[in-house]
Amino acid sequence: MSKRLMPFVVLLVLLMAVPLFATENSRLMRYPDIHGEMIVFTYGGDLWTVSSGGGIASHLTSHSSSEGLAKFSPDGKAIAFTASYDGNTDVYMIPTEGGKPKRLTYHPSGDLVVDWHPSGQKVLMRSSRKSKTNPGPRYNRLFTINIDGGYPEVLPLFEGELTSYSPDGKMIAYNRMSREFRTWKRYRGGMAQDIWLYDLEKNKSERLTEFEGTDAFPMWYKDKIYFISDREHTMNIYCLDRSSGQIRKITDHSEYDVKWP
Repeated sequence: MSKRLMPFVVLLVLLMAVPLFATENSRLMRYPDIHGEMIVFTYGGDLWTVSSGGGIASHLTSHSSSEGLAKFSPDGKAIAFTASYDGNTDVYMIPTEGGKPKRLTYHPSGDLVVDWHPSGQKVLMRSSRKSKTNPGPRYNRLFTINIDGGYPEVLPLFEGELTSYSPDGKMIAYNRMSREFRTWKRYRGGMAQDIWLYDLEKNKSERLTEFEGTDAFPMWYKDKIYFISDREHTMNIYCLDRSSGQIRKITDHSEYDVKWP
């Protein structure tokens, strides 16, 4: 082979190797959600979907701004997510198979997607936007926004962050405070999170966990509430059985914390 051709051959080999290397070493995939056999997640500031059985992920969005906190609708046909397309953080919705995002909120305060109402007609979000009972922006409250648009409706709670609806939509499991974007580890101070229960029909709250550290990310499935906790040092997933009140450990990671279940 000519010495003059050698550099070009080496360059060609390197260029062919880059996609393979990137695929095998992808990192920082965040904010996952799952519905049936489909997973949506954020990577490189965009939304991607992939089969829960593995395979090649597909680009769902490709905007220059970042998108995250995606959540499947109960029927799996739509995905609500948070994006800052116009310089502000708002709630959007997009068909699961792709398409043009639909903007649901228009407010200068940041609106972050939390969950879907089981009816599939409303998206639950948290926001520091002002209301009659919230001077803002010191803390977030919970709001629902109809998928057809309109003005958000505030839930009758003084404060609310990470939240999950019960299957019948009559109750929510929630955190009053939020620290998931902070880098604190093994925190035991005044912003330590607990799992709370709120009955939407009876307008009554109940504290479900009383650990001095972190109990966060409530995830309601059937009659159980899953959450992450550092009650055994490393953050792992735990399960609270509503019928018995017993808490059991689900995962057993000893080195790295579970961050975004």
